[in-house]
Amino acid sequence: MSPRLQQLAESFRTLRANLLFISVDRPRRLIAFSSPLPEDGKTTCASNLAVALSQMGKTVLLVDADLRKSALHRVFHLDRSPGLSQVLAENEWQTMLGKAIRRTETQSLYLLPSGERPPNPNEMLASEKMGEIIDLLSKRFDYLIFDTPPLLQISDVLILSQRLDGLVLVVRSGKTGKDSLRDAVELTGNAQTDIVGIVLNDIDFKRERYYYAYQYKYYGTYYDEKGGKKGGEKETQGK
Repeated sequence: MSPRLQQLAESFRTLRANLLFISVDRPRRLIAFSSPLPEDGKTTCASNLAVALSQMGKTVLLVDADLRKSALHRVFHLDRSPGLSQVLAENEWQTMLGKAIRRTETQSLYLLPSGERPPNPNEMLASEKMGEIIDLLSKRFDYLIFDTPPLLQISDVLILSQRLDGLVLVVRSGKTGKDSLRDAVELTGNAQTDIVGIVLNDIDFKRERYYYAYQYKYYGTYYDEKGGKKGGEKETQGK
């Protein structure tokens, strides 16, 4: 691995450490990633946190819960179907679940893609069956990481998060407005969703002067939403 990718991997290990640190008294094993708006980097952050957790020897399942506009299957170069939507549509869903979960090239990391877009994604994620699926998967894997739709566009994550241990909110510097962030936090508060962390993505410290408790360098994209590895030096911080 090149020095640039090594430093990128270290940045996500820092995010991993921060999440583990706040979870000493209450382990957070079921975590959703969302953002106020599209293209803030939530899928990239969810993917790379999952990789970092699997590098600890933990079994990790990435779940693409964005049933409208999925991306994780492209990140890991796997088929979109069968996936979560087919599992939710089946009466004998345990059998379909076994077919839908795929191994990735990263040891101990698995993917449950979204499957084909259903006509009623919100109702599917709110169903009792979804709760049963999460309960079963939480017994099979050490961590479940969910990629979900943007908060201010679709309410799916607010429904799903009621069954999870917390939400990580990803915002992009220079793109996500203060009003959007405030509205997203207000929505999660009204839904009693626990925000366990905020990742501020794409900061240029040479242009802006930010001071945070937790800062780390982010060099390009380790796993990006198009399924590639890139360079390009940027800096990012997590909180």
